Amino acid sequence: MTVAAPRLLVDGRSLEHGSATRGIGTYVRGLLRGLGAIGEDAGVALLLSRGSSIAEEGLSSATAFPAVPRVKRRLQPLLDPWLVGHEMARIQPALYHAVEYGQPFAADCPVVVTVHDLIPFVFPSWYPWLRRERLLGRHIIRRATAVIADSESTRKDLARLAGVDPSRVSVVHLAAGEQYFPRPQGEIERVRKQLALPERYLVAAGTFTDPRKQLTSMLSVLEQVRKEAPEELVVTGSQGGRMAGRLPELLSQRGLSSAVHFCGYVPDDDLAALYSGAQALLHTSAYEGFGLPLVEAMACGCPVVAFDNSCVAEVAGGAAALVEDGSVERFAEALLSLLSSGEKAAAMRAAGIANAARFSWEETARKTVAVYRSVSAF
Repeated sequence: MTVAAPRLLVDGRSLEHGSATRGIGTYVRGLLRGLGAIGEDAGVALLLSRGSSIAEEGLSSATAFPAVPRVKRRLQPLLDPWLVGHEMARIQPALYHAVEYGQPFAADCPVVVTVHDLIPFVFPSWYPWLRRERLLGRHIIRRATAVIADSESTRKDLARLAGVDPSRVSVVHLAAGEQYFPRPQGEIERVRKQLALPERYLVAAGTFTDPRKQLTSMLSVLEQVRKEAPEELVVTGSQGGRMAGRLPELLSQRGLSSAVHFCGYVPDDDLAALYSGAQALLHTSAYEGFGLPLVEAMACGCPVVAFDNSCVAEVAGGAAALVEDGSVERFAEALLSLLSSGEKAAAMRAAGIANAARFSWEETARKTVAVYRSVSAF
């Protein structure tokens, strides 16, 4: 059976593995569903790894091309320009969208590349292995027909670190999914009891094995806050085997063994309830390409305290308490000020909900389609 050449081929491999529940997978899922919501999903196909399939609701209707050979993880980014290019020559899409580093060296159709961040090149000493893996991908970004960045911050990094002409880069923001909204108290209580959490808690989200998430800074903030208020912290996200083994000793050294609750991966609906019931989100990351937890927490009415760096002010839109980057003291002061004022907390909850409403996956899809049409007959 012959399959028609797709109107748009999107690299969907981030939906197959651990990235499916992280930022890249969330982006691909949100974009595809956004294209469906605005009626632009006809002829859209997914490029997958050989032997893979996608059965997610709202995505399974896309034609799948499970074609790209799997190789060792650290070799995949280096070989993708050839592997993807070979499959594109066979599939012959009218347009190809690389959503991370899966860009071909050469193609017979326009190529759009989304760059979420260049963090391995911003902090090379933190990511020496990733920097080596991504060097080729960074180099060939300049060959793309068009480039999309998650934020103005990433657009500037593309010019500074990859030599991409800023005029060729379109900024298209991400969004919180429709499941992120303020949840009723009953849902909050259900999730809190299910995870054995205290009635009052702070929340942090992310994989803190990543050095830029700054686990030690977050724990230092909690230490300072607990000198004046007996707050506890709930941390969501898979932390990996090595980090899990270190956590008990790390918390014990700081006297925080009973004050920090690591919950691992939490499904979206439960995460929305956790955000809804939290006193605040602690965002101690040193750098973000967009920072989805900021918008997801705000959409649920959770106040946000964050270090002011990268794209954080751009995304927070004045609705978060932003503090001097890297200053644990300023962060703790801002958090204590929020915790001590019900009026301030209520104002931040309302402002956060309004700010999160600026972003939607439908708008992401519309702006992405505009980029497609600037380089093709999409």
